[in-house]
Amino acid sequence: MGIFLFFRDPQDEQHLFPLTEFLPFAKRDGVYLTAGKNYEILWGMLESVIRGGGLSFLEGSDPQQWPRGRVVFHTGLNRFEVYLDERLRLPGFEREILKSFRLPKGQTVFLSEPGHNKK
Repeated sequence: MGIFLFFRDPQDEQHLFPLTEFLPFAKRDGVYLTAGKNYEILWGMLESVIRGGGLSFLEGSDPQQWPRGRVVFHTGLNRFEVYLDERLRLPGFEREILKSFRLPKGQTVFLSEPGHNKK
């Protein structure tokens, strides 16, 4: 479970930055288990890299400007649900999320999250 941000740098290289949480440390939210983290926490972790020049193309931006998503576990349906920006609904990206979060393919569904479809 967790959250992630996605960037494409000026050289058209893709960068996925996940912030994961192990199941035993999950927060309960109704029928969902969540990471209990927000994008500002993830962005704070990236700021030192940005300041160091490693991701200088991100300087002056904030997490709301970039495609993002989250991974939750639905306890009633016994499955992981990946909510993500519509721009990220691509087979290759979905494989990357499965790998990064170590999600079982047969127990994971990908869903759009309208609030994350900022342009």
